[in-house]
Amino acid sequence: MWQVTTTPVITKRSYLPRPENSVLNKLITTFRSPDPETNQYSANIGIYFEEIAFQILAQGSTGLDFLMEELTQADFVRLRGILAALGRAALPSFQLRELFRQYLKDQRVLIVAEAIDGLTHLKDKEASPQVLPFLSHSSPYLRGSVLRYLSRLYGVEAKDTLIKSLDDPHYLVRENAVDELADLGITEAIPHLRPLLQDVSAEVRQAAETALEELQELA
Repeated sequence: MWQVTTTPVITKRSYLPRPENSVLNKLITTFRSPDPETNQYSANIGIYFEEIAFQILAQGSTGLDFLMEELTQADFVRLRGILAALGRAALPSFQLRELFRQYLKDQRVLIVAEAIDGLTHLKDKEASPQVLPFLSHSSPYLRGSVLRYLSRLYGVEAKDTLIKSLDDPHYLVRENAVDELADLGITEAIPHLRPLLQDVSAEVRQAAETALEELQELA
């Protein structure tokens, strides 16, 4: 079974890629190299490394073994990339559930958010007691990830929480709530969404406009 630690440990890399797997070798080299577009967006996002990690996963068990070993020694942005890629992958759910649950204990909010998104992908309702308390966390990234978890695992049962979150002080959470209400087709949210057409955030205004168009077609 995979062993996971949420505290990075500096150890000597024992992983040796197979000499004949030139594609995997190139991907590993790329993954360990600097992000060439780091000046184009926040270095904390990790999108670039997520895509590379996903390509490494596509190489089979050897690629997966590499990423699992990297978990204990990757820096912040690469760790985010690995967790995000694992959350998109079709891998044995039990092992991934244990992995993501461990990272719920991490001290870095963006790592915890990735773990919640991973549990959402796995539809792990049993993790609810660990996930739901983050709905009141000070980080909008965590509050938003919990909204996605509730929406996609509980469906219309999450309606009241999503509508309440339309008043969240952070635009990211409001935008998440709008998107999830639209995805669930909750037409009762229409009167609650209309005021957001005047929201201070352009992202929220655009999300509300799109959501209202979709929901009004269903009403």
